[in-house]
Amino acid sequence: MSHLYKQLLPEGKVRVDNQTGPGSNRELGTDDVIEKKSRSPVDATPEVPDDRILGIGDTQIGGIDEDVTHRIQAGWMKWRATTRVMCDKRISLKLKGKFYRVAIRPAMLYGSECWAMTKAQAIRVEVAEMRMLRWTCGKTLADRILTGVFRAELEVGAIINKLREERLKWFGHVRRRDETAPLRRAESIHVDDIRKRGRPNMRWEDRLAKDLIKLGLSEDMTSDKTTWRTRIRVEY
Repeated sequence: MSHLYKQLLPEGKVRVDNQTGPGSNRELGTDDVIEKKSRSPVDATPEVPDDRILGIGDTQIGGIDEDVTHRIQAGWMKWRATTRVMCDKRISLKLKGKFYRVAIRPAMLYGSECWAMTKAQAIRVEVAEMRMLRWTCGKTLADRILTGVFRAELEVGAIINKLREERLKWFGHVRRRDETAPLRRAESIHVDDIRKRGRPNMRWEDRLAKDLIKLGLSEDMTSDKTTWRTRIRVEY
């Protein structure tokens, strides 16, 4: 048992008893006071906004660059944590692809249903995924192999299609809610502001309109959940 006893004072200081422990270089009196300089683990942890925890950021004004970067980094963390599986030559490529779809890709898609994603941001995510798939197959970009070859061997579809599926799935969920639901009432909120010069940022509604046109869908189809999920579903 240590011979050094400390008592926390209201002023945030520490009072040390006159009995010193082994290794001390001087004797401390009962009135000696030492400034307490400690930091709690909570203070040491960087404060993270609530929207970042949920995987969404300034989606309504097109400011999701940081969120896209964060999700890509999360995907790489998952991939590095499973390199014993993804880089093991004894495991078949088909099983690796299934493991990737279950364990790694969801980390990159988390919160993406609320993203007003631009084409450049979608390409960033796709490039990160293709690098993972190449390394999983033991290849690099220098091997000059088409991306379709890796996707066929691993049975992994384009992540851009999965991003679109997640957006439309959430869109159908919102449309099926009652008009009095807070989720629906939030859509009618209008913020008065002065529009800046230049091209307006991509909005979530604009991104959805492009997705609906590409798949030949309409908002009325969202009332039937089974039919809607079938029409927007991506195989891999």
